[in-house]
Amino acid sequence: MKKCFFILVGIIFTTLSLQSQQTKKVYNTIVFPKDMPHSVLQSNPPQKDIPIELYGDADFLSFFNSKILQNSQVIACTKDNKNTKKHIISLSPDVDFDLFKSLLISAGVEFVSIEDTILPISSWKEFSAEQARKLWEFNFTLTNLEAKRNWVLQNPDKLEMAKQNGWWEENTKLIEKTILDKKQYIREILK
Repeated sequence: MKKCFFILVGIIFTTLSLQSQQTKKVYNTIVFPKDMPHSVLQSNPPQKDIPIELYGDADFLSFFNSKILQNSQVIACTKDNKNTKKHIISLSPDVDFDLFKSLLISAGVEFVSIEDTILPISSWKEFSAEQARKLWEFNFTLTNLEAKRNWVLQNPDKLEMAKQNGWWEENTKLIEKTILDKKQYIREILK
C-alpha cells in the first residue's frame, strides 16, 4: 500500500512538474553590448550597425528577423554563423532612437538589456549625449582596470608583488566602486 502511495505521489509530482515547465514564459529580450545602441544612434554614419543578442523562443527569433526586415529603414539583419543569438542590425542613417525602439516593439521585443540593466522596452529612454559620454567613461575605466588586472594575472611574479604591496586589493576595490557607480548612474538615468 505504501509503495502504491509513493508511486501515485511520484506520478502526480512528475505531471505537475512537466505542466509547470511547459507554462514558463520566455520573454523576448535584446541584449546590447556596452556603449550601444545610443552611441551609434546619436552619430551620423552612412549606415548604423548595431550588434545585438536575441533571446526568446524559436517563434520569436524567426518572427524578429522577418518583421524587422519589412521596414525600409532596415538595410540588413545578419546572424552570426557561430552564435545564432548574435545579430547585427544595419540601419539607414536617418533612424533615430524613437524609430529604432518602435521597430523593436513591432518585432515583438519585450525587454532590453542596456549597460547590464534589464528593463521593459516601454521604460527604455534615450540617453542624452552627455549621459552616453559618462557611460562610455565608466566602461573605459572598467576596461582599463580589468586589462591591468588580467596582465598581472598572467605574470605570477607580478601577481605576488601586487598582492604584497596592496595593488591587487586597491584594483579590486576600484573595479567594484566603478561598477557600483555605473549602476547607480544608470538607475538615475532610467528613473
